[in-house]
Amino acid sequence: MKNLNILVVDDNPYILKSLVQILACIAENSAITAIHDAPLAISAIENGTPANLVITDFRIPSGREGLEIIRAARIKSPSTAIIVMSGDMTETDIRDCMCQGANAFLQKPFLRQQLEQAIKAHVVTREVVAA
Repeated sequence: MKNLNILVVDDNPYILKSLVQILACIAENSAITAIHDAPLAISAIENGTPANLVITDFRIPSGREGLEIIRAARIKSPSTAIIVMSGDMTETDIRDCMCQGANAFLQKPFLRQQLEQAIKAHVVTREVVAA
């Protein structure tokens, strides 16, 4: 995977930094934007170049703003792959995310291989379909 436009959203600066480092290894020559706040992420989605991949936390301190990020990404670019991550989601939360357009869910903490597998399953497939 290379040359992707990736948006990563998490309110925890340590997780955000780790994800950026992992993504830099997984997706070479990709533009990775890291944002710690849901309203800023939604603004970046609405006003920026469409992302190939959005990885977002579900629970951001102000509530269930992961759903808002999913909605904004789907409206901006229906082909964007969206991976939601959380340490405490209910089955209802997961269902809501999938109904809004998320492609995958990762339970925190997760392994690098799990992230890589989710990205390959959704981003690479979309690249092949779009070609």
